[in-house]
Amino acid sequence: MNWQHAKVVVTGAGGFIGSHLVERRVELGAEVTAFVRYNSRNDAGLLEFLGDKRKAIRTVSGEIRELETVRRVTWIGLESAEHFEDAVRELQSAPRPKGESSGS
Repeated sequence: MNWQHAKVVVTGAGGFIGSHLVERRVELGAEVTAFVRYNSRNDAGLLEFLGDKRKAIRTVSGEIRELETVRRVTWIGLESAEHFEDAVRELQSAPRPKGESSGS
């Protein structure tokens, strides 16, 4: 898939795998909405460590089981909604340093 200008929503974006998926999609030119679970600190989890790349990310916090929250993160023309399982598949297929297994 050509990710340039693709509209992507990543759920679980504040976690380890989700934040790396967000970072990669931004690097590939996607328009990313990062969906993070609301927390009392009102932070974006590990997305906080993306530095300048964070400017290119629309971050929405909330609860995935709440319909109104889901409506806020989706829009007409959405091309990809990615979540943990998709991220795991991508990481498992990524090139590995010599001698390192994919764990599968």
